[in-house]
This record gives sequence, structure tokens and C-alpha cells, in this order.
Amino acid sequence: MQFIEGLLPETIYRILKPGGSWLNVGPLTYHYEDMIDEMSIELPYEEVIRIVRLTGFEIVNESKIISYYTINRLSMLQNQYTCAFFEAVKPMKPS
Repeated sequence: MQFIEGLLPETIYRILKPGGSWLNVGPLTYHYEDMIDEMSIELPYEEVIRIVRLTGFEIVNESKIISYYTINRLSMLQNQYTCAFFEAVKPMKPS
């Protein structure tokens, strides 16, 4: 989730109809954190949720989900992530 480039929460809020839901699931992996030429801001989950709420969303569901990445069930190497899941709803009336 790239929060600065494109201002993701604000863009989603703008295009979502009132009462609409944003479902988000994914690990907080920051693909650009070690790249010198790429801007990367690594926010903790609590800060992500704070920004989503400040944008105007109501968080109605949160949990952690185990997810596997490029898994080969025959291999002893299994890449597993604990992913953050949330459902954010755009209120019917602006807050």
C-alpha cells in the first residue's frame, strides 16, 4: 500500500459511494525500502489505520490473516505472512 504516492486512502474515499466498503488485506511489506532511488515510507499498522480513519472512513472489521506467498506444497520452504485485514466503510453522511 503506497500511502504518499497517489494518496491511496483519499483516492479510495473520493471514488467510493457513500456506504461503500474498502476491503484491504496484505502484509506490510515495503518493496522499495532498500532502494536508494525510490521513496519509501514504512508505516506501522496502527499508523495506517489512523490515516484511514482521518480520511473519513469507519473501520468496521479488523483481523489478521495467514497468507502464503509463492508456495510449493512439496517444498520444505514455505513463505508465510501474517496479513492485516480491515474493512473500512465510507459513511452515508460526511463526518
